[in-house]
Amino acid sequence: MRVRPARPHWTRPSQLDENRHTMPSTTSDPVVARDEIPRFLVEAMRDPFPEYRAWREHAPVCRTPAGFVLTSYAAIDAVMRDDRFIQGGGRHLDRGWERSREAWSRWIIATNPPLHTELRRTMNPPFQPKGVRRLTERVEALVAELLDRLDGRPAFDFVAEVAHPLPMQVICELLGVPEPDRETVGAAAARMAPILGSGEPPEEYVAPGNEASELLLDYFADLCRRRRADPQDDLLSYLIATDLDDDTIVANCQIMFFAGHETTTSLLGSGLLTLLRHPDQLALLREDPDRVGGAVEELLRVCAPVALSQRRAGEDVEVLGVPIPAGSRCLLVIAAGNRDPDRFPDPDRVDILRADNVPHAGSNISFGTGRHFCLGAHLARLEASVTFRRVLERWPSIALADGFEPRWLPSPVFRGLVELPIEVA
Repeated sequence: MRVRPARPHWTRPSQLDENRHTMPSTTSDPVVARDEIPRFLVEAMRDPFPEYRAWREHAPVCRTPAGFVLTSYAAIDAVMRDDRFIQGGGRHLDRGWERSREAWSRWIIATNPPLHTELRRTMNPPFQPKGVRRLTERVEALVAELLDRLDGRPAFDFVAEVAHPLPMQVICELLGVPEPDRETVGAAAARMAPILGSGEPPEEYVAPGNEASELLLDYFADLCRRRRADPQDDLLSYLIATDLDDDTIVANCQIMFFAGHETTTSLLGSGLLTLLRHPDQLALLREDPDRVGGAVEELLRVCAPVALSQRRAGEDVEVLGVPIPAGSRCLLVIAAGNRDPDRFPDPDRVDILRADNVPHAGSNISFGTGRHFCLGAHLARLEASVTFRRVLERWPSIALADGFEPRWLPSPVFRGLVELPIEVA
């Protein structure tokens, strides 16, 4: 059962002061002041887009007690591509759990050059388009297996039966996680989700999340030892054969396992929900399944599974005319940038035929840009394309269950459905 965190005192954009690029603190407590944006975003998960629009219209780069909030496509893309902005500084790492803190600092998504350059060079090859294409047959087989199990069932939870198990199985097979271990490590990854990303997580999630992190580190350290003694045809054995040390390999197995299924699960669930809520677009995709590539790009744009990222200014920088002092925290609201009318005409309209919905062209920023472009982007696109194509092929009729109201994960960073009950025929 997920516990809904209490709503904090919050200042909305309409209450901002006359200075276009600043927001006054609403409290004298510096901890509450600097955390109010991430906590608010948790509360806004049901429909955050009006709030995103309000922030973007007020100021695409806005100074707040939590740091600078960036909500326009141009500002976010500029920061992601500017090497003067660096990774680092998640405050939830300051609560003890030193082993996790050390491991998380080695994640490819959390590092800066020169370590990031070494990690990228080493880890890129299996995730490039050529390497991912080799997985197409296996992904097709896994999707078919999952859908076969549902034959004859008029209703089921799409998240539980398809969106979660597919990417879980794919990343487990890639990393070499044995079948009997997958439920345990998958449950641990789910407990980590609320403590990752920007801002202080609600207190009730901290200890379980950190315990889960330790469990995953223990697990992958043991698996690493086993693979050193007995290499297999898997990603972990590939990494062991490189120059990376074991601590770095274990840390990056942890984040690849988490990111390799959690975000794709969110894309699959939110993506199908969006198609069902826009039957005209669903009809276009049924009419021509080869449109699935453009459909996935549009669903990535409107359902960004990672809604929020962050950077820190490594030196004094100016973004869209706004000075950002060295050391400043920058919250990049990816989901807001993806709906910026200056980049996407009529941005709240779902249109799988948008002219710039070309796979791998980088039209949306859901996978990031610059040196921290998502390592697993091509794999996520493959899994989504195969799933949507085969689901629509399998069932001529798909509808949301009567009375369905979305429940979203309790995270300001990961926007994903807890469940998606559907009826099929």
